[in-house]
Amino acid sequence: MNDVTTPLPNPLTRLHPEGGLDLPFTVHADEGVTVIVMQARALHDAALADPRSYAWIRGRQGRVEVDVARLTTINSACCNWLVNLMTAVRPMTVAVTHANGQVAETLRILRLDVLIALRPDGRAPGQHQRPRPLGGAGDLSALE
Repeated sequence: MNDVTTPLPNPLTRLHPEGGLDLPFTVHADEGVTVIVMQARALHDAALADPRSYAWIRGRQGRVEVDVARLTTINSACCNWLVNLMTAVRPMTVAVTHANGQVAETLRILRLDVLIALRPDGRAPGQHQRPRPLGGAGDLSALE
């Protein structure tokens, strides 16, 4: 992420304070786009199996992008999470951005590229900059 984009705190800490999860991603949001930046530990993090790891996005409007630049590969747990995320955001679509060759090839072999757009450069058609965070640090009201 560039210096202009500051990640929002984990949205589940505020949405579920009694049982917040330490999720292996950060969320950046702007009008019309939500960017989920996966951390490398996502490959081995059981929190992705928890329905709260994708249910928080229901009701969001606009485009959803999952930045996988930090993943060297992708496993079945991450693929399952992507499918669950895709289901949670319907009728919107999900795009995977910044996938390296191995991640992109795995998604193609599993035919997930039919369901989830692959955008290697991270830009949707016509997009020329990364989204700005909503509100100040700690302001998750726009995600609710």
